[in-house]
Amino acid sequence: MAEYVDRYDIGSLESTTRKYSDIEIVLRIIREYMLRYKPLVALELGLIFMKMMTVLAAPYLYKVVLD
Repeated sequence: MAEYVDRYDIGSLESTTRKYSDIEIVLRIIREYMLRYKPLVALELGLIFMKMMTVLAAPYLYKVVLD
């Protein structure tokens, strides 16, 4: 086997070049996943917005209730 060392340099079997750029990956995620499940994405954004509103309003409501 020693006689075959460095004779056959096949390298890696995986390609080192990228198939998609970063912007293509982001657009693909938006196009294939977020737009496919529009009601689910809308529900999740609604829940995030409601949580944000309650977190921001909590100190004010706490002060109003105590006064």
